[in-house]
Amino acid sequence: MPPPPNRASARWVYLVMKRLAWFGHPATVVATFVPLLVIPFALVGGTATAGEPQPPAATNVLVRGEVIAVVLDQDAESLSGDGGRTWIGRPARDPGSPEPGSPEPGSPESGSSPVPDPATRACLPGEPAHCYRVVPPRLAVDESRDGGNSWKTVWEVSPGREDALRRRAAGMSNRPWHGSSAIAVQRVTDGHVVVAANGEDGIAVRDARGNWRRMGPLDGGFSPDAAIPLGAPGVDLRTEHRVGLFAGLLGFMSGMAVARRHTRRVTGLTGPAYFLTVAGFVLVLPSDTTYIVDIGALMALLGGACALVATILVSTAAIRARVPARTCAALVTIACCTPFAMWALFTGWESGVIDDYPTAGFLAWLVGGIGVGGSVLVGWAGAAQAEEGTEGTEEAPGRRA
Repeated sequence: MPPPPNRASARWVYLVMKRLAWFGHPATVVATFVPLLVIPFALVGGTATAGEPQPPAATNVLVRGEVIAVVLDQDAESLSGDGGRTWIGRPARDPGSPEPGSPEPGSPESGSSPVPDPATRACLPGEPAHCYRVVPPRLAVDESRDGGNSWKTVWEVSPGREDALRRRAAGMSNRPWHGSSAIAVQRVTDGHVVVAANGEDGIAVRDARGNWRRMGPLDGGFSPDAAIPLGAPGVDLRTEHRVGLFAGLLGFMSGMAVARRHTRRVTGLTGPAYFLTVAGFVLVLPSDTTYIVDIGALMALLGGACALVATILVSTAAIRARVPARTCAALVTIACCTPFAMWALFTGWESGVIDDYPTAGFLAWLVGGIGVGGSVLVGWAGAAQAEEGTEGTEEAPGRRA
């Protein structure tokens, strides 16, 4: 009966490391450690996603008779003549173009009066005590039935999901986060309709039955199908992935340093490795500095190269110091598992399993600390094992005599 896959993999790593311990050539070290520790840097550290077009932002909403108009940035508009169920776009008019004609009343194209400032509070026509409001930059709508003396939230995106949407928007444009910035109320035959302008997230619409829906921008208008999924907003997590990789590398280097504690810890190999690790980590961190060209991918590539060279140097130093093969295999396993565990936490936050980012960040740092601490313990045990083996070898000739 063949051994389980995990035990078979562990034995394969052990046999490879054992052969390395006997051979001890730097080229062999490079060929073994690069696939295990450095390939993820090439996949995550240097990958740059293609730039997505900047979506329009809904900055204002107002009622023009039977038409609801949502004002987008760059003076474009999206109009609805059926109570917010369907929307059509009207692009910004060129200042040199002639004025449009006069459409039929009630059509979505009717009404082109100057746009007033965004209203954060709107009441039902004929019912001044029944009002709705937005409180920017919160992504929510409050309702009051007593003229504003008390308010109740009737629609909102949770703070954690709003944070995910905000981070997604920040990664796509430099515009400030608007949140729910304007609101309008329209009386219809069977009730009333409420529309809130939610900036980069589109709009929120309350139909006459009281049901709320998020709508995302689509071809100049809005559609529920275009709303960004709250369970998969598509946040750029490349920085978190790179930090996770360096956490695994830090654990690997710490464990190797402890495993070689009976030798010189800083040598001609490890000294540059420590420097390159710090330099690589600084290079892959995001920066607010604006350059003529986007050099983020280049910086990530350089950071990955620093990690590659640092891994090679530390691995070579470990082989020369005769670190036990089992210790090396355990340290490599921890170094590979640590970033994957951290990635799983941030992926769980993006999907909504963990609602807020600080919790995911705290758990990720905790996992990274456990990985580093576990690597140190493994390295300590490996050094003790190597010391016992050395003492036994020295005592053997005496016993023979």
